[in-house]
Amino acid sequence: MILTTEHFLPGTASNLHIFRETLNSNAVEDRLRQICSEINYDLIVFRGEHFRNEHEAILELATALEMPKNYGLDYRNASWNSIDHFVTELQVQPDTWRTRKSASGYLLLYRDPQHLIKSDALVFATLLNILGTSSLKTANGVLPIHLIVGPMIFRHEYFSGLLRVSDQFCEDCQNVD
Repeated sequence: MILTTEHFLPGTASNLHIFRETLNSNAVEDRLRQICSEINYDLIVFRGEHFRNEHEAILELATALEMPKNYGLDYRNASWNSIDHFVTELQVQPDTWRTRKSASGYLLLYRDPQHLIKSDALVFATLLNILGTSSLKTANGVLPIHLIVGPMIFRHEYFSGLLRVSDQFCEDCQNVD
């Protein structure tokens, strides 16, 4: 994982990053907070230990993203489509959604993905695919979103390759231990 400010600026080749188990998750989160303060991004953290199935994953994401309550009390009506739509809206109209309206981009940190990988690998692939493709919808005037996932072990990366999700991973992050 490359933990430099430049790695997350608009115009980077990939917006889906991984960090390996050799890095301390708390240290990565602290560094990402520092990067966010340097480039005026908002850091949104969602923790994998809080979800092990599709329903729990959608609830955790909806809560972390601060989605509007019109998705039902406790986000009961939220779905992958609504997550995808919301992330796209977050990039285009951030002042209508997030608490911190002045951010010029977002880092989404997905900590401890191993819980979902072990219990429902297809949901893990769906989550990465939805957030990965949503964050790639960049154009002029659209705020950048980067998804950072980890810690990943080699077996998880290999499995992600079988699911065709790893094609979206940042090559620079994959080449760094």
